[in-house]
Amino acid sequence: MESLREKINMNKHFKIFLKYMLIFLFAPAVGTLLHEFGHYIVAIVNGYDAYIAYAYTIYNIDNPLLEFWAWNAGPLVTWILSLTAFTLMEIYYNKRKRDTFTEDLPPLNILLLVIFSFSQRFIFNAFGYLIRGSTLMDEVRIGVYLGIHPNIIVYGSALVAVEFLIIVVYRIPKSYRYTLFFGAVFGAILGYLIWYDWLGPIFLPIY
Repeated sequence: MESLREKINMNKHFKIFLKYMLIFLFAPAVGTLLHEFGHYIVAIVNGYDAYIAYAYTIYNIDNPLLEFWAWNAGPLVTWILSLTAFTLMEIYYNKRKRDTFTEDLPPLNILLLVIFSFSQRFIFNAFGYLIRGSTLMDEVRIGVYLGIHPNIIVYGSALVAVEFLIIVVYRIPKSYRYTLFFGAVFGAILGYLIWYDWLGPIFLPIY
């Protein structure tokens, strides 16, 4: 009997893991395109041509101040979407109510969780910056323009994102908290690789 119960429990956790892996496959692509749309809209509104590629927005702004705001627009869109989702989760899904979700989260909370996950790009960016030291990142350009060491903005943004992530993870019911978390992380990493290394360059190539 105990063995049967364990098998049922494992099967339930596997289904949750698979479900969130599949859901979060799409988060990197959607989050990236919304981020890039922030850059795009600043360029277009100010009369400059712009093109959204799979991981970049290509424009030629010759006004330093406008270019600065174009660099800021992408991260601002990401933060606004993520923090709005976080706030709604905190308002509508208090801890007591979340604990009643014994089988899974409701659809609205799943959607908010996906939108919130867009802020995790700052954590990915920090790892990328640590490994490659790219000077093309928005945070690096913003830091250079403001005369602030890029490490402060890059790692500071990542630290803030980690703090919000910890809060959100511990709002998920304990019975499937880590199953959901690792399913989402695995799906996001897989989605990142699929979008950046395969589908993105096909559908939105860099010209």
